[in-house]
Amino acid sequence: MASSQGSTNDRFRILGGCSLKGEVTVTGAKNSVLKLMAASLLAVGTSTIRNVPDIADVDIMADLLKRLGCEVSRDGSNLSITVPEAPAHRADYDLVRKMRASINVLGPLVARVGKAEVALPGGDAIGSRGLDFHIKGLESLGATAHVEHGYVIAEAPNGLTGATIELDFPSERQKWMRFLENLDPFKMLPELPAIRSEKERMFITSRTILTEYYNLKSQEERMLKYFYAAPFNGTVVAIYAEPGAIANPGGQIAKIAKSGDYEVKVPISMADLKLYKENSTADFYDSKNKKIATGKIIRISDVINQQTQSADVYYSVNALPENQIYHGMYLNVSINKESDKETVTLPRVAVKDGKVKVLNNGKLSSVDVMIVSSKPDSVYVTGLTNGQSVVLEQVETNDSKVKFKGIVR
Repeated sequence: MASSQGSTNDRFRILGGCSLKGEVTVTGAKNSVLKLMAASLLAVGTSTIRNVPDIADVDIMADLLKRLGCEVSRDGSNLSITVPEAPAHRADYDLVRKMRASINVLGPLVARVGKAEVALPGGDAIGSRGLDFHIKGLESLGATAHVEHGYVIAEAPNGLTGATIELDFPSERQKWMRFLENLDPFKMLPELPAIRSEKERMFITSRTILTEYYNLKSQEERMLKYFYAAPFNGTVVAIYAEPGAIANPGGQIAKIAKSGDYEVKVPISMADLKLYKENSTADFYDSKNKKIATGKIIRISDVINQQTQSADVYYSVNALPENQIYHGMYLNVSINKESDKETVTLPRVAVKDGKVKVLNNGKLSSVDVMIVSSKPDSVYVTGLTNGQSVVLEQVETNDSKVKFKGIVR
């Protein structure tokens, strides 16, 4: 909702709180259509301009063209201008004073009829707000031009001839061209070229270039306060904020997965946790049991899950050549456990009261072992040496000889 307030200074107050809906028709640009209307003088016959805005300046230019002998008609947003064989060449002050763009008929009239008399817009002196461009341009094309009694009078009895025209300050043209070439809508504004004279400064200022430039720079500075960059390259995997939403301190905006660096989190029981050390290695397999990556422990969480009594062990993972790992992918892991002492896996029945039976030169003896990890049907123990035969169970035979079933360590 918008309302106009104030008697001397009109202003609009916008009351928000609702979403905007609907369609808006964008009309043609005033500055373009006025020049196109003046350019219609260059061709005999009817020219049609479409999408013409319904504004007073268009009506003033239409009246000026009619004064010069043209027929102007309007059908909605379409404007038709019919130019006679020999239009008039004088644009009087009573019309030109109403709109500065009326000076744009000067060049087309000289080109068509060889002469033109156009009143100075608003009574401005020559040289202000770019009127000198028209004079210098026509002179470069072979016409003569001067100001007399408030009129710009230009003549080209032999017609106009083509020429290369440079704007004011040709010596400074290259630096401004480089400035324009360096403009990139996806980058910050480049620095303005150095202004070397007061005349050049007045020229730039009169065309609002400095004002527009510093307005844009001010907007850039404001935007920088709200610009955040990720500390690494990656892929956005989740977005928690909508465009235009207010970002609160500490609130999540997005989640980014770092490209090329992957971690795998493996929960390890407390009983097994002491077997894992930083830099311990592991192999990773896909769903088809194909080895596709290797990794090593980079950190071990010091927080225990109360329900599972396990801690998270984090592995950095590197894909093997010609294999690819993706964010969110499930992997099977084969962990290479490490211990200060070598461990061996035994069936649980082989260990009793912290001891196992070993067979040495046909004689049984007991060896103390330490259980470092266990599963429902097996245990990991230390305390055995290479070559020892561990007795798993004793078997009685018919010939009263004792035999043993076991494994060789």
